[in-house]
Amino acid sequence: MNTLLRRLCQRVPITQIELPSAESITDSGQAQLIETLITISESNPHYSKVFLKKFLPHLESQGLEVSDDLYEKLCDWLPSQELQPTDYDTISYSISEEVGNNDNINDMVMKIRESPRLIAGLGTTGLRTWEASLFLSEYILHNLHRKRECSTDQELEISSQLASQFDGKVVMELGCGTGFVGMALHQHYQKMKKMILTDGDSQLFDNILYNMKLNGIDATADNLSITKLWWSESALPASEINTIIAADVTYDASVIPSLAQVLAEAMGQDNVSSGTNYGRVDVAYIAATVRNEETLKVWEEYLDMGTDDGIWTWCVTTSRPMEQSGIQKGAIWYPVGTPEIRIYKIDRNTNN
Repeated sequence: MNTLLRRLCQRVPITQIELPSAESITDSGQAQLIETLITISESNPHYSKVFLKKFLPHLESQGLEVSDDLYEKLCDWLPSQELQPTDYDTISYSISEEVGNNDNINDMVMKIRESPRLIAGLGTTGLRTWEASLFLSEYILHNLHRKRECSTDQELEISSQLASQFDGKVVMELGCGTGFVGMALHQHYQKMKKMILTDGDSQLFDNILYNMKLNGIDATADNLSITKLWWSESALPASEINTIIAADVTYDASVIPSLAQVLAEAMGQDNVSSGTNYGRVDVAYIAATVRNEETLKVWEEYLDMGTDDGIWTWCVTTSRPMEQSGIQKGAIWYPVGTPEIRIYKIDRNTNN
């Protein structure tokens, strides 16, 4: 039942949802399901309706007693219409502390108001949460939280390295979009010194502030800021910045030179503002979805240029293969056909 609730909250297509077995559907489970569907209906009653039209016959076919509340809610939602692509929905994403953990008690949950069916709108792609953001958040948070439970030396090395790059550090997200990655780290890993969310499109900031409120995040806190950063035109924020994170910012070859320039400035020269030297960025984690091999080739060519110039070294620290199945064990669900996602780790050359 826990997996079902996660899938519903993430708005997995109803046709892709695996219904639970009869023995796992208890009275308390039905009550929890009703509560979840009511919450979903506040922004998307049509989704709740479509699910119940599939779920109720499933219960009846298994000879289970069905709560009257489920029938009543279906009647309430019958007039509802499917959301338009530009309509907002409020999606809840669950990141478990352990990969494949099916116990949602310790889930790290993020609520995001977004337009999940919209690829681009208002001249931006930042109106929905992209899969690379989910994978990057999972990778960082899993490894930061599991340090004490690592089963191999390699896992311990990764966790220890990430801790050294996030504990007590100022972290900046490039192209934050809905704000998912930066907010997830700020909310669920509180050992960082500060999180700076940046995007080139200030139209997104109202929605980011709304998402912060959804998650009980104080946007005025000293350890959090939002600022406009237009690559190759804006100066870096007047702040110490130790670590950079970004997801799905390599989607178009035309933006890669500007992205590489920002990274080169951050790692290759001191960040000086009003006479204060804030130093340099030490490391960057960039999650990239492999939609087009030629685009990624351009990205890696620029990474090689930075290596040749002595600014950094880089590697693909981990990757997620193309998703082949709708039946998945993890807390986060990835649509079937989601391309490979790579996380690039870029380390500043300390000899420079």
